[in-house]
Amino acid sequence: MSDVNSKHTPAPFGLFGSPRGNLRVAALAALVAFVCGLMAIYMDKTVALTIRELLPTDIRRGFIPVTDLGKADYYILILVVTWLVGRIAFLRAAPRPVAKAWATVSRSAGFIISSLAFSAALVHILKLTVGRARPRELFREEIYAAFPFSFDTSLSSFPSGHSQTVWSIMAALIFLYPRAWPLFAAWATVIASSRIIVGSHFPSDVLMGSFIAAMSAIYVRQKWFADLEAPNFKPFLARGENA
Repeated sequence: MSDVNSKHTPAPFGLFGSPRGNLRVAALAALVAFVCGLMAIYMDKTVALTIRELLPTDIRRGFIPVTDLGKADYYILILVVTWLVGRIAFLRAAPRPVAKAWATVSRSAGFIISSLAFSAALVHILKLTVGRARPRELFREEIYAAFPFSFDTSLSSFPSGHSQTVWSIMAALIFLYPRAWPLFAAWATVIASSRIIVGSHFPSDVLMGSFIAAMSAIYVRQKWFADLEAPNFKPFLARGENA
C-alpha cells in the first residue's frame, strides 16, 4: 500500500482545502441551488406532466429496469465483496509485490464506498429537511409542494437518491480511470435521467442529487484518498516472484 501522505498530493481540481477553494465550492453550490429553485418554480411541474401525458405508458415502464440500476444495494454488495477480497488477498500475498496491487484494489473499493456513504448522508438530510412531494403525488392528488421535516417517503423527492448513488460511484471511477470518463458519465446520466422518465423525480431533484454526489467524490478523494492511484492489474498476470 502506498505510504504517500495525502497532504503532499495536489488536491483534485483544487476545490477543497483552501479558503479560495472552499469559496468556489460555496459559490457553485449556491448557483446549483438557485438553478434548482428556478426549475422548481418554472419547469419541474410542466416537465413531469408533459412526460406523463405524451410518453406512452409502455415506454415509461420500459425504463424501470434502467432506473433500478441506480439502487445502492447492488453496488454496495459488489464494493464490499471487492474490498474484502482485496484485503484478504493482500494479507495472503504479503510481502510479495502483488500485495501492493491487491491493497490498491481494496482501497479503491473503500474510496467508492466512502464517496457513496458521504453523499448519501447529505442527500438524506436534505430529503428530510425539504420534504418535497414526489411526482406521483402531483399525478394522483395534484399536490405540488414541500412539507419540511417529514418522514413520509412520499415526501422525499428532493434530492434524488438514485442519482446520488450512481453519480457518486461513477465520479469516483472517473478519478480512478479518467480515460473512461465518457462511459462512466453516460452510464450515470442515463440512469439519473430515467428517474424523471418513470415519474419518480423532478428534474431539479436529479440535478441536486447528481451535484452532491460529484462534489462528495471530489471531497472524499482529496480528504482521505488523495494518494490513491488506479489499480494496476499487471502484477496479477506476472509469473514467478511477482505472481
